[in-house]
Amino acid sequence: MNEITGDYVGDAVSIVESCRTQAYRVTKMSLVRRNWLLERRMSIELPEGKNRAEYERQVIEVLSDCLTDKFGRGFSKNNPHSFLRFYEFFPDIFQTPSGKSSLTLT
Repeated sequence: MNEITGDYVGDAVSIVESCRTQAYRVTKMSLVRRNWLLERRMSIELPEGKNRAEYERQVIEVLSDCLTDKFGRGFSKNNPHSFLRFYEFFPDIFQTPSGKSSLTLT
């Protein structure tokens, strides 16, 4: 029976840790992108003017309820509100090569 060398085990551990770290980064970036796109879409829905706050509350409530029903946790009413503030602060964070944002960014 052959013994597994320490180098092999150490390399395997390094590979797993490296891939795990990369997966976490990709997941986090994907979530940031998802949230930004959701709020970009929501911002299109919201009117300007004095009725905006009430309409925003309604849009957030409907969106939160629908996404929670479909996808489960992670879409409480506080989340879309926070996402909208993020989008308003960073409206150009995701751009297509042409310089125009798209709801179907790839």
